[in-house]
Amino acid sequence: MYIQLLRLMAEGLFAPRTSARWILSGQNGLEVAVQFAVLAYCLQAMLAVVIPGARPVELTEDGIPIGSHVLNIIAQVALVGVLGLAVYGLGRLFGGEGTRDQALVITAWHTLVTTLLSPLFLLGASATRGGSPEDMPIGVVFIFAIGVSQYLWVLACYTMELHGFRNPWSVLGVMVAVALLFSTALISLGTTA
Repeated sequence: MYIQLLRLMAEGLFAPRTSARWILSGQNGLEVAVQFAVLAYCLQAMLAVVIPGARPVELTEDGIPIGSHVLNIIAQVALVGVLGLAVYGLGRLFGGEGTRDQALVITAWHTLVTTLLSPLFLLGASATRGGSPEDMPIGVVFIFAIGVSQYLWVLACYTMELHGFRNPWSVLGVMVAVALLFSTALISLGTTA
């Protein structure tokens, strides 16, 4: 069962359109979206323990309190919900056909699939801990850039399949433009406050 799940996750990362069609054909509901998001958090938390230097704080004698994990799971589900609603709303704005529930399931699946990229992100985060991003080795920057690119590409392909769009590059362009506009607005709000 675990090998099958890993195979499906790898397919989701390297054949995202096929994976998205498979997930969407299942007509899964919100409970599956929540399960994907929780499983993704659990896998990410395990990877953070295994990868040296990946944890932001060292464990105490008592370990990490269970309440911390519960709050992080709630935050993970909320972030998947926000991303899913953004994928749904923006897709519909541009003429997409996907439903809200489908968008939430596909973004939760995206979160689970891109857990395979977590080691790249965790290594990048641990390389910058205690120093500035300028001090990060060029190899780590390159690996981190590959991880971010793959993360965005998979999300663009999933969004394309969800809404019935034709070109993943157009979807990716809109995603980057919206992210830039949103971050510019946040920076503008931050400087006026």
